[in-house]
Amino acid sequence: MDTKDNTVKEKAADRPIYKIISIAVSIFVALIAFCQLIIALNTHLMSRLVQPIVYTVSYKNAHTQYQIMDGESSRTIDALEPTIKVESGALRTLTVMGFDGDTLYLVESLSVPLSWCQKLITVKAQVGDNPLVVGPVFYDYLFLYLEPIEGAPTLDLVCAEIDLDNNVVLQTYRWQRHNILELEWNPNLSEAKRHMLTAYKKLTEILANPQAAE
Repeated sequence: MDTKDNTVKEKAADRPIYKIISIAVSIFVALIAFCQLIIALNTHLMSRLVQPIVYTVSYKNAHTQYQIMDGESSRTIDALEPTIKVESGALRTLTVMGFDGDTLYLVESLSVPLSWCQKLITVKAQVGDNPLVVGPVFYDYLFLYLEPIEGAPTLDLVCAEIDLDNNVVLQTYRWQRHNILELEWNPNLSEAKRHMLTAYKKLTEILANPQAAE
């Protein structure tokens, strides 16, 4: 009888040890899982940092209006706001500029946190002192200077062609540096596109050597 009682007491005394071991194992497994999660997140972050910047541009109504001079008359049209969405890569800053070939003005400069990836970045609507109007079409164009966390910055041109007679967007497009070559090989460039590409080329040269521009 005493032997059986002693065995029961020994088993009962061993139970806290088993519980402690079980808890310790559970904590150890949780720590391993947490470390694996941190490694996976860091790997994903590093892969984003080295990816090239890929983004899309769309336009929305700015709920304000432009006053566009067309010769000696003035026209009122709905202003547009470019909306940028970074699909991949990681931006450090986004600088939006207007440049007509002579006058350079800053629209805005944004620091872009990593959390903005896959989110919409709206650029405020603004038109320069010398809007580009050819016939009934207003060329609402801006320059986007994108500085990634890793890699060299890029300068892109985005444009919305707006029919002044009907206040509608005819088309939108984005040009990148290789489009500047059209100045040399495309004799059929329209007056407006030649003007924009010439300004694009000049701004590229200014940014590459800002001291020479001074």
